[in-house]
Amino acid sequence: MKISEAIRKGCQVCPNQAFNSFFFEADHAACALGAAGIGAGIQPTRVDQATLFLQFPVLGDDFLDTLESFYHRILFWNDQMRWTREEIADRLEEMDV
Repeated sequence: MKISEAIRKGCQVCPNQAFNSFFFEADHAACALGAAGIGAGIQPTRVDQATLFLQFPVLGDDFLDTLESFYHRILFWNDQMRWTREEIADRLEEMDV
């Protein structure tokens, strides 16, 4: 499963977007990476960086020609730019990631 597909699937389970955390149970909220983990079948409380890298090895790849990984770029889009998770999924899909 591509990470963009997993984000979309996770958004169905956690309809609210989280910032600066993978998951907030009380709010049924997940960030883009949290939604990806949940969408891939990882239990919300078990979503962490190591688990995400195992499920989506592309997260460790360099983002375009930078030294920044896709993992850190997605965090930036979610937490700093405040892109919606759907916008992030769209961008990753456009990049064929």
